[in-house]
Amino acid sequence: MAKLPALLKKEWKIFVLIAVSLLVRIYFVDKFVDISGDLLVHKEWGERYWQIGPRNFYFDEDWYYSKPTQPPITSLIFANAYYLYDHRYRLAELHNIVKFPPASFIIYFGDWGYEMMLKMPGILGDILLGGLIYKYIFKITGRRRSALLGMGLYLFNPATIFLSGVWGQTESLIAFFGLLSFYLLTTGYNRLSPFFIFLSLYTKPTWAVLFPLYIFCLVFLWVKKKFKPRDLFFGVTLTALALIIVTKPFSGNNIISFTKYITLNNMLPAAKGTIKATSSAFNFHSIVFDLDVNLSSDPYLFMPANYLGYFILAYTYLMVFSYLRKKGLDLKTITVSGGIVGFGSTLFLTGMLERYLFLGFPFIAVLAMSDKKLFKYFVIFTATLFSNLIWAFYRRRFGKIDHLFTDYGLFLVRVISFINVLTYVLFVRSNIGKNLLKLRLWKK
Repeated sequence: MAKLPALLKKEWKIFVLIAVSLLVRIYFVDKFVDISGDLLVHKEWGERYWQIGPRNFYFDEDWYYSKPTQPPITSLIFANAYYLYDHRYRLAELHNIVKFPPASFIIYFGDWGYEMMLKMPGILGDILLGGLIYKYIFKITGRRRSALLGMGLYLFNPATIFLSGVWGQTESLIAFFGLLSFYLLTTGYNRLSPFFIFLSLYTKPTWAVLFPLYIFCLVFLWVKKKFKPRDLFFGVTLTALALIIVTKPFSGNNIISFTKYITLNNMLPAAKGTIKATSSAFNFHSIVFDLDVNLSSDPYLFMPANYLGYFILAYTYLMVFSYLRKKGLDLKTITVSGGIVGFGSTLFLTGMLERYLFLGFPFIAVLAMSDKKLFKYFVIFTATLFSNLIWAFYRRRFGKIDHLFTDYGLFLVRVISFINVLTYVLFVRSNIGKNLLKLRLWKK
């Protein structure tokens, strides 16, 4: 215990950043709650888990807002959020014994406790991700001041505060698991890396687009004999055990058939329902098409929009693999690659939602404080992401905000979308230069 005061004294700035950013996000818990459709869906999932039980949770058809469309970890998160709120009387019992927490907080929790618990995974994801960004920057640069600034830029970024504190989305938690899996590949604890990429994908499969990059890094380290067979065996075994533990309450002993069922009947239909050229993301397709109107099969540039997106993503991966083959694999090159693939996938793939643009955001946040010439791209991307989130969140409630973006033939949407694409191209050129056009997957 003697080490704790010393740690607080040494890292007090980090603890201040965490505490203040946590309070800022909690401030928004009881704000704008009634206009978040997603929060109503999450509330229903959390409540009905206990009403119908986990075995019937994914098979029941009697849902008011939406049947479960996310993997079991997400369902368990919201179920436990309701459990904590439903047992709020424990706070009063604790207060009677030790006079903590304060009575005012108990009253507040009685009114807004469920909303707080539903938003807490995203809020805690932000805190954890901010700390991980600190670790990334410090390991890349060796500069504690840059790492601290990078952590602050993320924790007090308007886009991240809005996404978790106001909207209550879990993108930051998913990103924390995913980013940690890449970080662990470069450490002596790489055996834990597969477990955390599993947590990311089995919470919400948004990071599936980065999975080929993860596999490439894993194989690269295997070839270089930096990832030993016993470490891979440990990681796969731990992941399989976690899969069984998390899935069994919903599936019983039929884990494989259950996973197949929810993938085909719950998750894929939800994804297909949003397969438009662009749903609500300001990306490449919204320069030409209308938001949430044109289908992904609508053609332009001599091919359907979805095939064009796949082609560009495949080319992006070729660029990244060529870059890694030439530069080698370390935390900096992994971060550059993650930023290129994450940012690029959401700009060019079809059916993208506004919050999926967050996919490349943590990587670019790291690079912004690791290389000064890249800071401007982070600033631009923050502005465009935040504007996209504001429009998507408020467009159905406040006509003035919607008209600001969509009047005059979606003029502002198309301008922001063009800025996003241009920023991405310049970002890629700044990081991999000539590899943008000349792909070399092997050395001569």
